[in-house]
Amino acid sequence: MYFLDANVLITAQRDYYPIDRVPQFWDWIAHHAEGGKIKIPRPIWDEITPHDSDLETWMKDHKEILILDSDDSDSLVSKILNAYAPDLNLTEINKIGKDPFLIAAAKCYDATVVSKEGSKPSATRENQKIPDICDRLQIKCITDYQLIRDLDFRI
Repeated sequence: MYFLDANVLITAQRDYYPIDRVPQFWDWIAHHAEGGKIKIPRPIWDEITPHDSDLETWMKDHKEILILDSDDSDSLVSKILNAYAPDLNLTEINKIGKDPFLIAAAKCYDATVVSKEGSKPSATRENQKIPDICDRLQIKCITDYQLIRDLDFRI
């Protein structure tokens, strides 16, 4: 199973797979969501929907198949935050945003995180990137381009 970071869909719509120009990409996402291979944890869903009217409409039309049905990962969020630093303050936690929920869901469901974030091993505390936290916690993290290869998207 693959859990998508908000930046995957936001960037796809904005930069290279606009819904009105490459509907095949969005049909492909929906197909794999319906089959249970692609999901979006609820906190990530909430991050995505207010960004773009076309994307928001598409997401709402596919809500039932996209959102992770049940999320038992809330208890893991504090463990994920601890991987950033054990003594984060509220300002730092707010800067991290919803990423710990994505990582916790992937850990809970033994899923792969899909994110456009690049690794930055020298970053510390709240500035750490998803791939680096995933690596430290032994959670597979790939880019959207790897997802396209893994699930064989073709036009």
